[in-house]
Amino acid sequence: MGGKPDPLCRDLLQTLMLYFRWPKGTIAFWPATELRAENVVPRPDMFWQGVTMLGATQLALFGRDVCTLLLPDAPEGRTPIKFSTGLVHVCPSLARLRGMLPHERLLALQALKDLPF
Repeated sequence: MGGKPDPLCRDLLQTLMLYFRWPKGTIAFWPATELRAENVVPRPDMFWQGVTMLGATQLALFGRDVCTLLLPDAPEGRTPIKFSTGLVHVCPSLARLRGMLPHERLLALQALKDLPF
């Protein structure tokens, strides 16, 4: 989530938040990149500082590339993945989710919807 805002991505995220129906305050978006001049630069350190500040225990990463950036030693194809204070759920990328039919999207994210709050 860096660079130029994408209205299609925004609309997809709003749809997902409505689908999850989680309590207010349970969803936060935290960057893993930084915009420097015109370049998007990876900043995993900034992401993990945010996780610590927020006290997050359940993380959803959208896309295997994001998981590789933030958890380079994580086994591929396994989810959830343990991190120091909780679990990481690796989801399809937002681009992939956007291309899915609505019922496919719901199936792909069912494990997140089932998280207890």
